[in-house]
Amino acid sequence: MGNCTSLSIEDALNIVDDYLKANDCDSAATALAQVEENSERALKEGLKKRIASTYHDLGNLQKRLARPQNEVDSSFELAKKWGFNDTEETTQALSSHTTTSGPSEREDNGSPNTVPIPPEERPSTGTTLPATDTLAMEDALHEPNIEMDIKNQSPHQKPQDAEPNQCLQEVASQELTSSILSNHGQDGPGTETRVGELKTDRLTYHGHVESTPLQAKPRLGAADDPERLLTEMVEEFLRDPQKKVFLLTGAPGAGKSAFCRSLELRLWHKYESEEDRIPLFINLPNINEPQDDMIAKRLRDVGFTDPQIRELKQYRKFVLICDGYDKNIHSKNLYTSNRLNQPKEWKAQMVISCCSSHLEDNYLNRFHPGDPETDPSLFQEAAIISFASGQQSQ
Repeated sequence: MGNCTSLSIEDALNIVDDYLKANDCDSAATALAQVEENSERALKEGLKKRIASTYHDLGNLQKRLARPQNEVDSSFELAKKWGFNDTEETTQALSSHTTTSGPSEREDNGSPNTVPIPPEERPSTGTTLPATDTLAMEDALHEPNIEMDIKNQSPHQKPQDAEPNQCLQEVASQELTSSILSNHGQDGPGTETRVGELKTDRLTYHGHVESTPLQAKPRLGAADDPERLLTEMVEEFLRDPQKKVFLLTGAPGAGKSAFCRSLELRLWHKYESEEDRIPLFINLPNINEPQDDMIAKRLRDVGFTDPQIRELKQYRKFVLICDGYDKNIHSKNLYTSNRLNQPKEWKAQMVISCCSSHLEDNYLNRFHPGDPETDPSLFQEAAIISFASGQQSQ
């Protein structure tokens, strides 16, 4: 049988912990239900006590938030089903408090003898996710894990004879948990709906922007190279998945910004479904520190929530149209500093414009996605021919 991969129970519980820290009872309960469906795996992984404790934490949170009593009772009953012993837990907490002079691990469960501790300070096992990192949960959810064999093979071996229905169940569980995470905390439309709204907003904003067809040389200072239509050069670049960065240069007023806006317009007109790449226009002077996570910053600017941004980062591809690189403001290579196309990072091709007067002799190091000497196929550039040099409208 083919190999069967899934989210580990321990990582799933780490995600539940993050929901509890965020006071999100519903998402925590739904994620725990997925753990419940994989109870045999949980028992084999020795997580019975932790699951019991997590259910008890959920019950305490539901009680504190005045959720319906049947929800509270159900969580406490499931905690007992998994072996939660209130007396034992309280005794252990008090013992820990006495010997360490610090707070107990258990949150306030209504007993006057327990000492509450902030959720972000609770110790946990396995992959931990900082409470302040709103995008890190996705990484733990999709981290490759050791696959466990249902026939008691070594935990370092992949199962060879997993039953088909188990594979389907585990894959379905992983996909549903991913969906839960992607929609966590959303108060507005779904992610793809929001992308459609962005398309409408940008097309409305652009109106009928028309860019004069521009001629360009294949590189700066290439006086003897033939001229070509800039649109054709960019279209060739976008059709080649191996190419990652297209640098557009030209004198002040040559038409770089107008071309970038018209390019975004054309790409939005071609956008039809979530299978297509999302064109994202980024006016670099308006982004604070674009060398660090500029895509997420731009998406927040246009109204996407952090859960939607996590989903886009995990599943979607982009065409970044970055206008206005200025060496006096931007000191980093934006492709490499944003770790584009690295594992678990944003997947994108970048078109970036820069005034030719801002370029020095070694300007390629500011834009090339790799080594200019060994990876020339990753990079393409074009220098717009100014009207003063005989640019003609076509």
